[in-house]
Amino acid sequence: MKRLLITILIAAGLFIGLPTMAVLIYYLATFVAEKQYANVNESKPPTGPFREYRFSPDFVLGSGSSPNYRYLGVSILYPEENERLHAELTNRSAQLRNLVNLTLQGTDPTAHADIDFKRIAESLKASFNQVLTNGPVTAVILK
Repeated sequence: MKRLLITILIAAGLFIGLPTMAVLIYYLATFVAEKQYANVNESKPPTGPFREYRFSPDFVLGSGSSPNYRYLGVSILYPEENERLHAELTNRSAQLRNLVNLTLQGTDPTAHADIDFKRIAESLKASFNQVLTNGPVTAVILK
């Protein structure tokens, strides 16, 4: 009799407890994810006096010899008062162009709707800030 009662309690625990735990874990995970990514959606464009360093000529997405290519302009925004950074951008433009080319390598221009330009801009900003020594880049703009 005692063994039957224990078996019934275990079966009831499995059939009622496990689904209840799964639902609770699901809601807890969604709550944590919403809190974790709450600030991601609140990113604001930079404000203030900025200078723009524009790479010239524009970069080519895809092969220039194929019919499916497009041009992409890349600009760097940085604080207006930082003259040393302006000089560094001018002096190291070849290295920075190489970083842009490495980041854009493999981007298919025919899949324009699938290209995550925000991710590319953030990646370029991080790469530039790793390389540059006279101050941080505020934003990277893709046109």
